[in-house]
Amino acid sequence: FNHLGAWNFCVEKIGLPYIANLDLARLSEALWFDAFDPALPDRAREWADRLTAPHRELGLRIGYFPDNEIGWWNAALFECYLSKDWPNHTKRLLWQLLYDRYEGKWPELLRDWVAPGSVNGFTTLRDAGAALKLRPGGDGIKLINDFTFLCAERYYKLMHDALRAADPQALIFSDRLPIYYSQDAVRAMAPYVDVIATNYDLDGPDGWLAHYFFDGLAALTGKPILVSEFFCAAMENRSGNKNSHGIFPVVTTQKERADGFRNTLQALLRRPDVIGAD
Repeated sequence: FNHLGAWNFCVEKIGLPYIANLDLARLSEALWFDAFDPALPDRAREWADRLTAPHRELGLRIGYFPDNEIGWWNAALFECYLSKDWPNHTKRLLWQLLYDRYEGKWPELLRDWVAPGSVNGFTTLRDAGAALKLRPGGDGIKLINDFTFLCAERYYKLMHDALRAADPQALIFSDRLPIYYSQDAVRAMAPYVDVIATNYDLDGPDGWLAHYFFDGLAALTGKPILVSEFFCAAMENRSGNKNSHGIFPVVTTQKERADGFRNTLQALLRRPDVIGAD
């Protein structure tokens, strides 16, 4: 073991370098509130300086995960901002994206989208609570993905600029991706992070590794990869929790769990693009 991962404790006693999770975007209200608010860069920098201060003082940090498992749920992001009030800057950006994509022609938009009765044109699309649903067979998903890319690019640039200003010596990791990833968000993060961080469940009790998962990250970014979490649970334990009804991979015995851990770690070690695993 050469470093500690996110949410470690007693770092002073253990004395190993570590990577800290900051919750920077959540605390600075950077993403699901108004990602393109002109006041956001200053707010993010203030929070970055505050959150990194104890780590700079201790001197053991390798770098930072700005946040944990943002997710980049593309449809949820689209629906969230389309429903905002008109003063919201990100709502306005999304409205303009829709208007420009369909050249201001509402019938053209309806080829890709289904609008509720309360939305009958671009004017009512400005209202709070506005909504659009994808029309089966249409191309609306392309616009959703383009909007996801713009939001992710904004987020990663903000986090990069804020952390570089606060702690220039620290590495910037991506948020810990939640065991899957949006290709649009991953493409957007590439210029702004030093390392791609991803959480990763074991794919099976034998520790088999889905190489396509890492191949995709490497191809989209060209950056080194840190597995920022991997695990499975065992029904055999001292707590009495059989772990049999959760979302996590579960094996019967602690021996199987150890075998899976060893096999996964050996598979990760064979990948030249993976630089570590927590």
